[in-house]
Amino acid sequence: MSALNVRIDPQTAAFLERVARERGLTKSEVVRLALATLRDQRPKVKAATSFERMAHLIGSWDSGGMRLSERTGEVRTNAARKENPFLRLSPSFR
Repeated sequence: MSALNVRIDPQTAAFLERVARERGLTKSEVVRLALATLRDQRPKVKAATSFERMAHLIGSWDSGGMRLSERTGEVRTNAARKENPFLRLSPSFR
């Protein structure tokens, strides 16, 4: 466990001592319980999805032209031929 020194005003110190005495705990135990309560009461933050993390970027790039869907079959066929030498021999891919 790590140590922590905290400076508190006299009113908070008196309150801490009173709570510790009433509950039969040390001041350190009271502070640990108080911090654990604060931690447990915090709203659970859901991890952002990939879309949420990059939503501000969507639509901010130019595709480089409006001819994106032209010749897609030809482009894919050529790529497949480069990856698989057996497709080069197949007449159905020519």
